[in-house]
Amino acid sequence: MKITRILLKNSFLASVFSVVFMPLPVWAVDFSITRFNPVNELTNADNVTFQVAFIGGGLVLTADDLRLIRKAGGDTITSVQPVGGSLERYLVSVTTRTAGSIILDLKESFIAANNLGSVGDLPSYLVDKIPPAIPSASSQSITINDQPLLAGTGEKGSLIQVRVIPGGSGCSTQVAADGSWSCNIAPVVPEGTYSVDITAQDLAGNLSDPATVDLRVLDPNKDDDSDGLTNFVEVTKLFTNPLKKDTDGDGVSDLVEVGIDSNNPVNSSGGGPIDALNPHDDFDQDGLSSRLEFLLGLDPRDPDFDNDRIQDDIEARASGKDTDADGID
Repeated sequence: MKITRILLKNSFLASVFSVVFMPLPVWAVDFSITRFNPVNELTNADNVTFQVAFIGGGLVLTADDLRLIRKAGGDTITSVQPVGGSLERYLVSVTTRTAGSIILDLKESFIAANNLGSVGDLPSYLVDKIPPAIPSASSQSITINDQPLLAGTGEKGSLIQVRVIPGGSGCSTQVAADGSWSCNIAPVVPEGTYSVDITAQDLAGNLSDPATVDLRVLDPNKDDDSDGLTNFVEVTKLFTNPLKKDTDGDGVSDLVEVGIDSNNPVNSSGGGPIDALNPHDDFDQDGLSSRLEFLLGLDPRDPDFDNDRIQDDIEARASGKDTDADGID
């Protein structure tokens, strides 16, 4: 109780009164709980830390005064430490066991005993310890671009990281909503053969196993398969394999099947792939596919291989080599 004396005066009377003030009521202490480490809700951490703050006064807090709501499974409170020796702020560590949601709260009995009021909503951690699927790469393994574009698919929202081995080149990008990704490798990758590791890291920080693809970087002006066509022409115009003299394996080289004009390559079928990409084309127009002639030991460029004036397809059918007369038996 506090007593204050107040002197009252007027022209008629002077008196001394004692005025008694009763103590003010004690207001409730508020508390708040926030995420401390990590700050983000989604995490793959084995340990997470909440911060409990008392606003308007300090209180002694122990693990027995706390509870975990919607435990992910086997999660436990491992420590409760006051910050800087103060009783107004505590850091509460929780060990996470499996995937799921974790919410920390004060027990109802502790709240009631200390007449506490809360400030704000209770925060949660969403624990995810499952790594994303291995990303795929759909890009061609042969390129004449020294900063090649790689593309593929992966888990939506995950971070794709590309690393070229050997060397320090690479790139990174986020997987789009439709599951696709693409990025250009930088800096410049010199001519040569490489291995490329591609990993995906999800929003919780989990890292996938790597996908590994081969990468061959070619000089566009060279002719690596010695078929008479430059790497540039094969990769950009014909889409033939610049490392195989006979891309379709029919016994006729790419140069011969392409013809004299690489801008208008030969296409015997009319509407299908060009001859250099079609093992079933009939380059010599004898009724047998180039591939079948190659397998029979004939010359896909000569309609009468043995020069007996009987066309190869007639002899093939007569000898049972083309039983249904489709030219590709």
